[in-house]
Amino acid sequence: MDKNTWVGFLLIAAIIVGFTMLNRPSKEQLAERQRVQDSIKLARMAELEAQRISDSLQYVAGNAAQTETISEEEYNQIETIGASFENLSLALVKDKDQELMNWNDVQGADKFMALVADVYTANADNNPEKSILYEA
Repeated sequence: MDKNTWVGFLLIAAIIVGFTMLNRPSKEQLAERQRVQDSIKLARMAELEAQRISDSLQYVAGNAAQTETISEEEYNQIETIGASFENLSLALVKDKDQELMNWNDVQGADKFMALVADVYTANADNNPEKSILYEA
């Protein structure tokens, strides 16, 4: 090999190293990529939790339809369903290091998320029309 061949190899190597250095993602791009991956992971976990709650409610409804009564545990599941979905939705809109206790703590566009339904127990002593589920 002659001198020109070696110079050619060195130039090719320098070009490859240069492109590798220039095309490396920045710290901001890496942070954004990690944020997106974390959001996807959180959304998948929320989907699984929502499915678990839905399956539980379907079981309670099926059981209540057959026996016309529900157990104390099943009643507690129905009683806390609103809080379960509120916690689930708050987890989806909060920032990584943010602590949200309720929707009053939410700021920005997420605060105005559409309300689909509000289903809760209405079996308190001050309610003359006691019922298990009440839609608002």
